[in-house]
Amino acid sequence: MVVRRIAAGLLDEPHPGVLRLVGATGTWEQGVMGVVLSSGGRAVASHRCAAALHGMDGFSRSMVEVSVTRPWRLRRAEIVVHQTQTLAQQDLTAVAGIPVTGVARTLADL
Repeated sequence: MVVRRIAAGLLDEPHPGVLRLVGATGTWEQGVMGVVLSSGGRAVASHRCAAALHGMDGFSRSMVEVSVTRPWRLRRAEIVVHQTQTLAQQDLTAVAGIPVTGVARTLADL
């Protein structure tokens, strides 16, 4: 059914395993969430992307930047991926439902 709806132009797959309705207005936040979802829950928005999500001055909502814990890898041409040894639960939060590093971890990453 999904394959048929993609072929018919009703659905789009912007990231592996992530579907969206064609014609729905895409947002930067939607793109960030799509990358996180396509990682199987292994990635969180981080660095400049997290700073923008937290509303920190001087960071625009243009770049998608995520962190994943080793040994996981995520390779996408359109995003910046950082590998880290750990992402402790106390370093994580959510902004508008998007998994993201907390303010303190974001500042440390920057």
